[in-house]
Amino acid sequence: MKKTKSETGTVAFTIRISTELHTQLVEAAARQAWSINAEINHRLRAGPVLAQIQTLTEEISTLKKLVRDRQGNSSD
Repeated sequence: MKKTKSETGTVAFTIRISTELHTQLVEAAARQAWSINAEINHRLRAGPVLAQIQTLTEEISTLKKLVRDRQGNSSD
């Protein structure tokens, strides 16, 4: 199943995805003017970064609420 390409440091493998997801990947790759392979690699690499961004966004929201609460209490 796996075929290594030591000269490029890559591994080829096969996955099954829905036709809907395939269409989305094809369209996204076309918008970026790159291959479906490049689109999938981009998404896989972006996954952890997006999770970190979401966590930071939640933490910022919590901090904003704390600041607003303190500002409201200090005006009493």
